[in-house]
Amino acid sequence: MSLNFLVILARNVKVNIGFFSRRYRDNFYVLLALVFAIVIGVNATFSLYSGELDTKTLDLALKYRLSSPAPSDKIIILDIDEKSLEAMAKDYGRWPWAREVLAETLATLSEAGILGVAFNIMLSDPDIRNKASDDIFNEIAKDSSHAVFPMIRLNPENDKLSKVQLGMIKGATGTQNDLEKTVAILFPAFSGTHDKLGLVNLNVAEDGFIREYDLKATEGKVKLPSMVAKVIEQVSIPQAIKIDNPLSDKIILNWRNKRGDYERISFSDLFLSDASTKDKLFKHLYGKIIVFGVSAPGIANVKPTSYSISTDDNLILATAIDDVISNSDLKILSPLIQALFAISYISALCWGFYIRAEDSKIEKVFLASQTAFIAVTIISISYTSQLFDLTLAFLFGTAYFVLAKVYMTVEKNAHRGNEDFAKADANKDTVCHVLCIEYVSVPDKQIRVLLKELEKAVGINNVFYLDNVFSKDNLVGILSEKFDFLIVFDSRNAINISPNNDILDNSFFIQSAQTEVLQRRFFSQSFLLDEKQDNESINIRVASLICHLTQHALLDTKKYEAIKIG
Repeated sequence: MSLNFLVILARNVKVNIGFFSRRYRDNFYVLLALVFAIVIGVNATFSLYSGELDTKTLDLALKYRLSSPAPSDKIIILDIDEKSLEAMAKDYGRWPWAREVLAETLATLSEAGILGVAFNIMLSDPDIRNKASDDIFNEIAKDSSHAVFPMIRLNPENDKLSKVQLGMIKGATGTQNDLEKTVAILFPAFSGTHDKLGLVNLNVAEDGFIREYDLKATEGKVKLPSMVAKVIEQVSIPQAIKIDNPLSDKIILNWRNKRGDYERISFSDLFLSDASTKDKLFKHLYGKIIVFGVSAPGIANVKPTSYSISTDDNLILATAIDDVISNSDLKILSPLIQALFAISYISALCWGFYIRAEDSKIEKVFLASQTAFIAVTIISISYTSQLFDLTLAFLFGTAYFVLAKVYMTVEKNAHRGNEDFAKADANKDTVCHVLCIEYVSVPDKQIRVLLKELEKAVGINNVFYLDNVFSKDNLVGILSEKFDFLIVFDSRNAINISPNNDILDNSFFIQSAQTEVLQRRFFSQSFLLDEKQDNESINIRVASLICHLTQHALLDTKKYEAIKIG
């Protein structure tokens, strides 16, 4: 396909759009707004039905937010990190250590007076070489009323093979028939933990990222508690989200990514501390919620999140707990409200284009509103737990504005006869009328009525409206900027000339169905085309008459009044 062919094709498309715009004019803006409203409505319906988040907007807003909630000082991560593995290796060997080490830590935390502990380590198999150590852990776990242990939901395809009934899980709610159904769930290998279990499964989106946390998991009509829900049972905080509220089954995590991180205490610093250090730690741990887990590379459970591409699950758990106890989880505007706002914004833009408001005013309003949408979105997520997501209005508003501006530009080019549009259906014996309008005294609406009547009389291709003949930013333009011109090629004899049939320098009459008779003596001139005149010579003649009419208007404005319409 040659380049020349593409150029010709593009020119033909542009010309067709131009003539389309002249035929349908401002109705296009309304039609375009209706199309956008339908698309926005369909998008909102899908979002409401699917319940899916606008992940790109959420991730960008979290990344570029100006601030975030501060991490709660009531939450501490007791971290089995690289430092702990190295410090413990000499006396306790490589990970995993004997269960009595973890049991002793649970007892120590209980002695320190903590509010609760999320034991984020799955011990699914017994240590067959050290049964005594397992027994110690089981007894300590049984007595640790403040502790919550993990259970993991396995592939539902294995539900029929499982012997675990939903009713066996403490905290499961549902009808008796539903509670008798079996479910594939991995429990810790210690019976002392089985009345303190919470699901540890993370809500993984299709792209693999963690953005939400399920406070309760749904198995049919049965609801199972998460680790966070079980921890909250241990904590009495008035402002905490009520877990028994059906609307609170899922939260959007509000990452503490701008104001520091949760305090982490290395496991070895607590376990290997001397008496005086331990006393200081006890005072520090008193009344705290502990997330007890592993972050050491190679053994940690790391997931991508809006916070970081590699976030250990202890931080995810701590954030979820913090969001619940401080009621700081992110709330996002309903898709319905977003859609209604976007449609209202599109309607406002449509109205501006439809009434032909000044280009500069439309552009200023558009730029100001777009800036405000981004500012509101970023500021809301920075300083509140409510994300006022106005990106739907931003994106669709931008698309509407661009399309409307392109259409308006093509329409103006077509009306002005720019480039490919400067071809009228002119032939021999066609009369070319040049009309000068002092537009400041004529309402824009009446000029459009005049254009419509002229196009109806002589054809769309034969009427040109020149509203940009003179530049507005020079001394000549200051005097002549108020004059616009109509160029009319009349091959149908639709426009009546003066009674004496004088073609040159005549007054003329245009009878309109919607306006009164239009008359302007010496403010219009006409000439008759002959077969020898080409487009260039016609344009030169038109330009000459424009200059002549402008001269008349400027020299004697009292004698030569502007056209008055209506």
